[in-house]
Amino acid sequence: MEDISTSLNAEGIRLLKGIFRNSKRKPNCRRWNFEDKMLALSLLKRSPKSYSFLRLLLPLPSRRTLQTVLSTVHFAAGINAHVFGVLQHSMQKISDRDRYCCLLVDEMSIRENVRFNQKLDCIEGYEDYGTERTCNVANHALLFMVRGLHRKWKQPVPYYFIRGSTKAGLFMK
Repeated sequence: MEDISTSLNAEGIRLLKGIFRNSKRKPNCRRWNFEDKMLALSLLKRSPKSYSFLRLLLPLPSRRTLQTVLSTVHFAAGINAHVFGVLQHSMQKISDRDRYCCLLVDEMSIRENVRFNQKLDCIEGYEDYGTERTCNVANHALLFMVRGLHRKWKQPVPYYFIRGSTKAGLFMK
């Protein structure tokens, strides 16, 4: 272990320790700490097919475990300062050429549905502009995303729940 750890970074060492710790356990008895789950989640996001292949060879957290971790993260509609902070931090690490990006706008129809969210103690499903909510039931989601032009990266930024489709002229002004 000591010979291998000299050639790995801190995340690699942490994952390797988790793999060794869980290698003799049955799949239902494996325990992963939060850092192991976050590292596995980044591997899954980078390449789902590779993650599935690695799970055949190594004891890694299941997709269900990783989905459970993701379900604990709540993003509210509108502009999220945390997302922009992470984006700003990651942009400092890349070259000027790789920072060139474009803004994409996408909209999709969603099923009208109103439900009570016990965790947040609020009713979801109405129009939500981040700073303002209306009494209209939302039937569309509007998403803004920035995407790299030279380097392959993308990041959703604000999203909104709206009633009715967005008019094309709204962005032409």
